[in-house]
Amino acid sequence: MADSESLFVCLARMVEKGRKDCAEELFQQMEASFMRKLQDRNAVSAEEITYLIRGYQLLAYADEGEDYHFYVKKLKLFNQLIFSSELDEVSESAFLQASSDYSLWSTGETVTEDRMEEYGLSMNQAFFDTWLLTVAGTANMTNLLDKREKSFEKLLDAILTNADSYEWNELYTNAYMDAVMIRREYAAKVPIDKLCLAEQWDVKSIRDENGAEVSSQKIYYLFQLYRSKGFCGERFQYGWNQGEWKGHWEEMLADGIRFVGSCYGCGLKGKEHEAAEWMKRFLMEDMFSFDMRTSFRDAYQIPEHSMEFLMIYVGQFFLILYPEDMNWFMEFILQKSDDQFGVYYESYFRIMISIAKAFLKWTPNEEAPVSILKKIYSDILMKVANRYERTAWLLQVVDLMERSGCVELAGQVYQEMLHSSMGPWWYKEAQFTLAEQLLENMKEDMIRPQLTDKVMAALDAASGGMTFERYIRTTKEDVLAILWKRRQYDSVLKYVQVQLVPEDWQASVFSDYEPTDRKNGLIGNYRVANCIFPQRLVYLIIADERVPEIYRWIFSEIFLLVERRHMADYAEVQAQILSRNGKEKKKYIERIAQILLFDTGDYYFEDLLQIYKSCLDEKDYHIIIEMIEEVTEKSIEVPEFKTDEGKRDIDTRNPDDAALIKEQKENEEIIMPGTWGTTASDKQAEYLWEEAKKEEERGNYRCASDKYKEVIRELEKGGWSVWSSSSSEKGKQAIHKIIQISDNFTNALWVLREEIIWPKYTPRWQIADELLKLVAAGLSEEETNACYQAVMGHYQEMMTVPDNLQERYKNDKYHVESEREAFFALLLQFVVLPNPYISQKSMEMLSWLVCEVGEEIDKMVEYSFFEELETAEICSSLCVKLADSRNMTLRKELEKRENLAERILKCPWMVVRGNMYLVLKSYCGRSSLLKKQCQQVESALIGETAALTNETEKQIKEEPALIPENIEILLDEKRCMPPENMRHVCKYASEESINAMWKLFGDDKYQKDLSAYGERLSAGYHNGNLRNDPWRRRWYEEINKLDYHCNNELQMIKFLNAIRRVNCHFPIKDIQALQDRKLFCIIKEIFDSRNVQKLNKVYGQEMLLAGFQAVNLENGMTEIFTLRTFAVPESMGDRDGVMAALKNHEAAYANMYPFEKTKGDTGHIKELSLNIHPGSMLGVNISSRILNHGTLLLMGISGKDIKERVSVGERRWKKHMAGWPTFLSVSGWINRDKLRLPAGYKLVTFAELEKVEKEKQWMFLDNQTNRVVFL
Repeated sequence: MADSESLFVCLARMVEKGRKDCAEELFQQMEASFMRKLQDRNAVSAEEITYLIRGYQLLAYADEGEDYHFYVKKLKLFNQLIFSSELDEVSESAFLQASSDYSLWSTGETVTEDRMEEYGLSMNQAFFDTWLLTVAGTANMTNLLDKREKSFEKLLDAILTNADSYEWNELYTNAYMDAVMIRREYAAKVPIDKLCLAEQWDVKSIRDENGAEVSSQKIYYLFQLYRSKGFCGERFQYGWNQGEWKGHWEEMLADGIRFVGSCYGCGLKGKEHEAAEWMKRFLMEDMFSFDMRTSFRDAYQIPEHSMEFLMIYVGQFFLILYPEDMNWFMEFILQKSDDQFGVYYESYFRIMISIAKAFLKWTPNEEAPVSILKKIYSDILMKVANRYERTAWLLQVVDLMERSGCVELAGQVYQEMLHSSMGPWWYKEAQFTLAEQLLENMKEDMIRPQLTDKVMAALDAASGGMTFERYIRTTKEDVLAILWKRRQYDSVLKYVQVQLVPEDWQASVFSDYEPTDRKNGLIGNYRVANCIFPQRLVYLIIADERVPEIYRWIFSEIFLLVERRHMADYAEVQAQILSRNGKEKKKYIERIAQILLFDTGDYYFEDLLQIYKSCLDEKDYHIIIEMIEEVTEKSIEVPEFKTDEGKRDIDTRNPDDAALIKEQKENEEIIMPGTWGTTASDKQAEYLWEEAKKEEERGNYRCASDKYKEVIRELEKGGWSVWSSSSSEKGKQAIHKIIQISDNFTNALWVLREEIIWPKYTPRWQIADELLKLVAAGLSEEETNACYQAVMGHYQEMMTVPDNLQERYKNDKYHVESEREAFFALLLQFVVLPNPYISQKSMEMLSWLVCEVGEEIDKMVEYSFFEELETAEICSSLCVKLADSRNMTLRKELEKRENLAERILKCPWMVVRGNMYLVLKSYCGRSSLLKKQCQQVESALIGETAALTNETEKQIKEEPALIPENIEILLDEKRCMPPENMRHVCKYASEESINAMWKLFGDDKYQKDLSAYGERLSAGYHNGNLRNDPWRRRWYEEINKLDYHCNNELQMIKFLNAIRRVNCHFPIKDIQALQDRKLFCIIKEIFDSRNVQKLNKVYGQEMLLAGFQAVNLENGMTEIFTLRTFAVPESMGDRDGVMAALKNHEAAYANMYPFEKTKGDTGHIKELSLNIHPGSMLGVNISSRILNHGTLLLMGISGKDIKERVSVGERRWKKHMAGWPTFLSVSGWINRDKLRLPAGYKLVTFAELEKVEKEKQWMFLDNQTNRVVFL
């Protein structure tokens, strides 16, 4: 079972431990095996011969008594035996090398020119080649036995002396250089002119020919080339920065190999410390992290194999060339191990073990790698739940710990290995598909939360490693989809919440079990096997055409662009909806046009257009194209799908097909047992299948059953797996046929007993999975429960499932009664998902559903009182938006609810109480019932008791020291709340509640506990973060729990604006809003060129632009534009008007939710538009209200004479933008013909353009005189 190399290492270990008797016994068996091969005239490999020669030398040097001469004599006889055969030149050199490399490694001595003269031998090319190979073989000994060789500088001197006298074979030279160019004393004896500087080794791609693997030869030659260049004084400059890894990972890996090779060469040349500093800077500042690694496209295992290669030489660099930096290197390794060196865990362990071996090999202190080995041990226990893998890793740790002198600890690891090695050896991850079939077999009334909680906890426990996570992730998604179809909505919602947006304690539980997620004390965002990917789960659910149409559309639009591989699936869902719609078709066609205009950007536009062309009705498709062309004023050409050229049949008579025929035959001879077998057996099975079908048609079922079994045996004989449809569909069909024609299932199992008990090429769990499917229809409830117990018992045998993982799912907060309500709750979960694009898109679709489509308003009202602050705030804010337009459906829903005021006042969140108060206030004039409820709420929230004098308010504003210092740090560092907002909190909250909160957040113990949780999952509102971390979330909850009293309604609105995080005016994109982008470009050009004639394009329209705010995020720049309109006295000149407008503009209160009843009177200045703070426009959080409706109403403008709209530009997908919009704006227009200014007043416009790192620019326009002033 072991190869020659492993046996040789085993011999060395036995001799090292003084067990020469065992070593001799093992070597005798190696000799006997070799001799049997010779006697039977079987082929023997050069490797076997080489290691036998090395074994003779090892045993000879182990005891230089009588045994020494015994093994030397045997070695001579063995060489005579070998060299009596005809050997080619390379093999002969290899054997000669094998007869001397162990001697050189163990003693530093070998046959040199002087000794050759003693024996009357003359120097020749063969001896010179043997010297080169002996040096290479010595390096091989060092790697095999993990011990440094004896110095062989005498041989290097001999090679240097004869360097010009003999030819340097390229293959031997490469091996020689790799062995010598590792230490300074050896490299000093290298003939410089023999260094390999072949520029053809400087490859552009490090991939192998198949494109899916790294080429070991390419990266080795690349490293060797740049090591030689560095040694010759040519340093390689690494020109990348860390932020470029996602888009250029392959080029950066290749340059990393070049850089490490160059540094190594420079380090070999001289002892200056400069090369070490270069290497340190590269390792600390330029390497990729694991989060970056997960974003590499088409990477396969290339980064892993490259890092394994790279870290071997990095270790040698510090331990051999710069041993004074050994402690720094040790600290770096332990620090970088928290991030697994940026690679998946198998490669991470290989890297760590290679570094531990390097410490043992190159440092005199054997205990140096102990801390590394302890880290490896703990990580194996935490990350490798698969017992087959765990056993192999632990065995290596046992060996290394024992060699490090940690005998007691090695014993503990060995005991853990023995415990781990019991149980199934195959990969555990794929077996969890058993859980899917288990639930498929259960009836709805049999599925209980206690059962599914255990299944989910087992899947979480199986997520202990980062490889094969797709098995666990997809199994979770499949399980949740099955539960949804079985109407277990409460459980699905609970599991999705824990998987994607867990509570602090839920995240902490999993971080205790899976420390891989913990980096720098933080819990990373969702990426490893501990959570689902919603894009696949949602498709599994909405692929069912019985799902409510509106939700099929909403979720298909949300996840359409999340991942390319699901794009066509979601587009097909949309096409199905369009094909069945009549009156609603226009609505959906407009949505598709908006997706193409706003969401795709350049990154997805053509791809999605092609997909729509292939799945939509031709007429619908052309309508969409016409809409886009009309708005963009550009013609659209859709590239055709690229199709493969049709393949013709091979003609055996055609001489041109001879090569194809040969290739076909060669392919037929290639088999991979268990995956694909021989073509001959497949053809024979087809013949037997036809015979079996004939017998079945005749009614000869017993004979047919035997024939079908022959099909199975023939396929297994040819290397096919009959239980796997991916290997042999025919074999699986034969099994089904046997069951189908048998009298009962028990008889069928008896017929298939051999295939079940002694399967070929198929793990038994796959057979169990298939049998569960076959017996599903005939199982009783007791039998189904017995299957459940068997499967769960199997999982428990495979790994330990911690109880606290199951405890994560004990929080039952969802109680939905219908599928529509479940979809609404699921949509709310995605609104707070830690993915900026999904959260933005979910917010948009939620607003579209409620405000435009006008559905689910009853559910929105109910979720306004949900126990989670984020959900309640979102829904109550939407209620405010609907109440602004006096929505009748909302009014009726509110009137239906009894004790509404009591529910509002019982809500623990102040922002929700305030929102619902504003909602009730909007309906006071039209509903006596709601007026009564409003008065009850108002009496509790608004009163004279909290009114503060101007002096006290001034004191609060001017003395921020009232806020404790640690809370100031919390506000600044954790971005919990702007200081001015905190002053509003202090102003309106009771002193007792404020002091209680100070005490809570001033508690050092609480701060310590929070930092242990780390940064929690976040969701996207302001710049992508609603819930940013436990500090901010807990802070916001505490702010909302304080006891507040406001003096009047205006104070209430100002206060709510201070604590509000969710804008009640969610943008719903409109195709016509693209005009705002053109408008921004015109105004920007006016500022740049000072060409006032272009203002005619802005003001030469029927509607007057009264307010405009835009944020442009293109080309890595941020440009913010604000335009506001004021009514001022006609007597006010340009200078006075500019100063008044500027003063008013900067002093205006930045409301997230403008108070529409304010008249906007600021002395003699009347505001027609409001100032929306630019920060509220980042992300999707743009208020759709920009005009001051109260002031406009006094001037005769209302209703249809006012037009406000939000514009969200196309999204950016590249460079980590994740679908952020490139342009955002809100604009307000009024009917100029209906405007009635107060007597003696005129209109003026004030505009401001702000660019990053540039001075602000202002423009003042007198609309009466058309005079323009630039500032």
